Amino acid sequence: MENNTIKNTLKFSLVIAATMLLSGCNPFDWVKEKFSGSKEAEPSMMQDDMMEDEDDMMEKKTTKSMNAVESDDGDNMMQHEDDIHDDSESIVTLDGKPVVTMQAVEEEIASLIEEQPELKALLPMIPDLKMQVAKGLTMQAVVDEWVKRNADNDYRKKLQRVVKQTKRMFDHQWFNGQHPVSISDMQVKEFYDNNKNKMVELMVSRGGINGSGVAFDSSEKAEDFLNHLGDHDLAMAAHDMSPEMNVEEFTAVGPHSSDIDPMVRNAFLSMKNFPENKVVESAGKYWVLQGHSNEEEKYQSFEEVKDMIRPMVEKEEQKNQIESLVKKYESQYNLEINDDLMNSLRSTPQGMPQGMPNMEHMMEDDNEDMHDMMNDDHKEMPGMQHMIEDDMHQPTAGA
Repeated sequence: MENNTIKNTLKFSLVIAATMLLSGCNPFDWVKEKFSGSKEAEPSMMQDDMMEDEDDMMEKKTTKSMNAVESDDGDNMMQHEDDIHDDSESIVTLDGKPVVTMQAVEEEIASLIEEQPELKALLPMIPDLKMQVAKGLTMQAVVDEWVKRNADNDYRKKLQRVVKQTKRMFDHQWFNGQHPVSISDMQVKEFYDNNKNKMVELMVSRGGINGSGVAFDSSEKAEDFLNHLGDHDLAMAAHDMSPEMNVEEFTAVGPHSSDIDPMVRNAFLSMKNFPENKVVESAGKYWVLQGHSNEEEKYQSFEEVKDMIRPMVEKEEQKNQIESLVKKYESQYNLEINDDLMNSLRSTPQGMPQGMPNMEHMMEDDNEDMHDMMNDDHKEMPGMQHMIEDDMHQPTAGA
């Protein structure tokens, strides 16, 4: 029980830390406001009209913000991203301006619980949580202020690029969420059958030919032993001829076996009927080989790995669906492409190396990297986890 409590507390602290890293970032605050969803009772017609008005205002505000993101040089984002506009008591001020308020702390915690309701039960276990959140916001405010006062043009350009990439990534993520894919077990099974031999992580045994061999220093000795061998087992025949004869075992010999003599390997691979005997010369040695069996490659069963490979199938299906939907919306939105200009972009400028990387794939990779950054629950603010863990060991009032 104690281990589960500690585990849940650590998980909570990581999420709290991640939230601190996002404090004051308008794009993420907008996401929370826009897509958090309401669980209140169904509104009346008057309330519905009010909500529509609010939605219109939000849409105008959002459009304005997005336009600003596309054209902003970075100054406005730095100047306004941390502004506090509530009437609650100020916990921390900076140059007389409130940077951490009671309402801001409550909103940070409420937002976290809204996103992960199961964490609400852990709140009583962290009596100083609000203080730690306030300290996290304070540290972030100091860092933000230093950047605001010391940022140069290089910072502003990089900030603008990061914001644009984040918006593009979120647009892509939101688009996918609005067009979900449904994958059947049959599709997953088909993917498994067609690709299991390409996925090393699914392989249990590579398969190949199992056999044994004895090396001699002359072809005459090798031929004498081959005649003695006949249909008998090679190891037994070798022991009968001489108990001191060295028999070497070969396991799972295949085309990619690089740890044995190539001539020996090729001799094993040429065997079709088992057991089968062959004599081969290589590097001054004369080998008498016997192939015992040919084992097929073995893989983990479909039932064992279907949950692991399902996301791969979903990703591939979603990629195909996106391509189809983009074509659909191209027509719907009256998209026009200047083919002459587009085709002119294919030409390689003089001096430019051939085989340049696919920029479309590079942009997709950038989006995935940004997605990982936003969803990585294991990135934490320095010291935050230890601060919360220390609180867990402090006695509460009245204890």
